[in-house]
Amino acid sequence: VQGELQMLSTKPVDGNPAVRIVMTGGGDNTFRPIANNEGKCGGECSTGKKAIVVAGGRVEIKGLPQATPAWLKLHDVDRRPRPNEDVPHQSKINQYLPPPTGMGCDAAGRYFSADFSNGCERDELAASPGAKNTCTASALKVHGRTSTTHGLQLDLKYFRHCIEAGRDYLLTVAVRLNRSNLSGESTGCLPNGTNCIVVQHAWMDAAFVRGRRVLWAERPSLGTKYGELLTVAVVVIFSEED
Repeated sequence: VQGELQMLSTKPVDGNPAVRIVMTGGGDNTFRPIANNEGKCGGECSTGKKAIVVAGGRVEIKGLPQATPAWLKLHDVDRRPRPNEDVPHQSKINQYLPPPTGMGCDAAGRYFSADFSNGCERDELAASPGAKNTCTASALKVHGRTSTTHGLQLDLKYFRHCIEAGRDYLLTVAVRLNRSNLSGESTGCLPNGTNCIVVQHAWMDAAFVRGRRVLWAERPSLGTKYGELLTVAVVVIFSEED
């Protein structure tokens, strides 16, 4: 869609949809954007299989009553393998139990929040070792980076006693990459991971052995630009070993 596509229906929901989209074909597809969008993906754009692609246009589908909360902007897809639902496990039960409230744990399960309106002096949040941080009126600026692993670091030790294995925890962070004279330019995130934003869980065990796992990695299709605010939301599940 490079113009505007509308699908409209006010039919009551009764199991027989008035708007039906049938995806056909099993091969990968490509298309070439119109002139003013031609450079967005270097000419031919790969869309994968059975995709609805909005490239500089707009899709408006009104197939349910206005009061139906049916729409959410999709920024990423969780492709982790589904767990074996047939095997009962305490972690499945933990997801639906109230969060712990003892030892200063928040009753709503919200263990850290910062908008920096009252400063950045928080022990839990700082630049990772080897980088520097400066507090601004609305952000914590990380600078002096000498490694691709340098960035913002949230230290879980301050509320680790509140965290339970098998429970879903939502981590949300707003990130802006700044670079002199490049505001509005692409950050150049590549398919091999170069120049891409990554959210990681890092730790050190009792034997001082370091480990890390990637929780979320930026994809080139997001088209992140310098000076642009990117909001990342990641669901984290900790194991007993974590």
